[in-house]
Amino acid sequence: MRCGVKSELRNKPKLKLQEPPLSSKLNMATSSILRRAFLYDRHPSTPSADSNPVKIIALIETAEAIMNLKEICQASPYISGLVFAAEDFARDLSITRTPSLTEFLYARSAIVTAARAFNLPSTIDLVETAQRVFAPGKEEVEYSVRILIADSKATASGRGAFTLDGKMIDAPVVGKARMVVKRAELCGFDVKAVEEEWKDQEPE
Repeated sequence: MRCGVKSELRNKPKLKLQEPPLSSKLNMATSSILRRAFLYDRHPSTPSADSNPVKIIALIETAEAIMNLKEICQASPYISGLVFAAEDFARDLSITRTPSLTEFLYARSAIVTAARAFNLPSTIDLVETAQRVFAPGKEEVEYSVRILIADSKATASGRGAFTLDGKMIDAPVVGKARMVVKRAELCGFDVKAVEEEWKDQEPE
């Protein structure tokens, strides 16, 4: 895990704290010590409603962090949430991300369970966040699938450009449709079901 914080100290210039990876209880404790040393007025040994401490959001991105979840959640009074970084986790384990995301099931379940067990107020799943941000919409996927089915039939009959829903479909449009469908598959869309629904689509 990594965590950084910026703070403006009283009568001092801005200071950026570069903290160690927080994949262990020791490093989490180090993070708390840094806060108390540099942001002393906001980080008493026991947080209170008036202290307004800078909270720690722990980024869970390695196998070591998963194995140390209990210690991490208990290591600092300032930790307020866990974030699962799927891409870093996959790289750490040398595993391939698949559309089903089943390879992350254990890690995601462990993180949610730990957060609940230790009453942490938030968990953020970067897998779901990334999908919401980058996944194409249902209508876009459907239209792209229709384009590819129609293009396949147009090519088989020796046609080049064609129309679909009154719009001209040429090579650049087909290329974009392929990218949309590929992205949809990576984000877990059931593209096969859409293809089955529109298998009778013909080029106009």
